[in-house]
Amino acid sequence: MNEKLERRAYEIEDLVTRQDEGAMKVAGLGVPYNRDSLPIFGMFRERIVPGAFARSLATRDIMMFAQHDSAKLLAKTGNGSLALTDTERGIKFDSTVAPTTDGHNIFTLIEQRLITGMSFAFVTTKERFVQETEDDLPTRFVEEGELIELSPVTFPAYPDSDVAKRAFEEWQTSIINVINDAEVEVERRERVFRLKGVR
Repeated sequence: MNEKLERRAYEIEDLVTRQDEGAMKVAGLGVPYNRDSLPIFGMFRERIVPGAFARSLATRDIMMFAQHDSAKLLAKTGNGSLALTDTERGIKFDSTVAPTTDGHNIFTLIEQRLITGMSFAFVTTKERFVQETEDDLPTRFVEEGELIELSPVTFPAYPDSDVAKRAFEEWQTSIINVINDAEVEVERRERVFRLKGVR
């Protein structure tokens, strides 16, 4: 597995299930934009920026699995069984679920609303951290990334991410370095001023 792969999960918005001439259809909002996550590791929140996965939508063959299990392929963009549309609210999905045993099982669970979560796997390629006020947790903005796959999941909890944690720690270190450099510069100038005063 790609060590930079991250997963996020939300309740599916605008969830629709239908059968069209025997084909099992599932649609909804799979990747929401501009929605703050729950705190990750209690350190920061995260927000997916609109258009963050635009490149992937145009170039990748994106898969839909059941519960992130690659042996349980449900649909994919490459053969047209999965359509992904970038909107202001997020990425909408419209899938024709494969008529396999796994496909029938997952469709039944979604149709009965026993499964209502959608998880998505991605690799971040551009990000930034912003702390709007001293009292608020910083926010990690995922500005660009590669969307790998979507998965209907039983537990749509927003998981902690070691990758995101490392990125946050690097950002913290960079801030500390800037502060330390500034303090060193202040001390240097004070020494210069003191020397000038002695002369």
